[in-house]
Amino acid sequence: EDARARASGELGGAASMYARGRETLRLLDHTLLPQAQATRDASRAALASGTVDFDSVIEAERQLIDIRTRRLQTELETRLALAEIKKLTGEFK
Repeated sequence: EDARARASGELGGAASMYARGRETLRLLDHTLLPQAQATRDASRAALASGTVDFDSVIEAERQLIDIRTRRLQTELETRLALAEIKKLTGEFK
């Protein structure tokens, strides 16, 4: 009974981590990443017209890189959670 309860708890934790990861990926893909790309594009255009300095463009690029890095980390964690779910349910050995 203890082993069953422990396995159930581990499965619940992995399922929660997976669901959280999927929601974070959705937010990153559909909101934060497009916003960062638009900011980067706007800063490049403003640099070309002389209304902002190069530091603004670099900062926009840095923010875009940070979001892409966060997305990759979240995808990794989500895939690991899915692998754990499959292991606990016997689908993956």
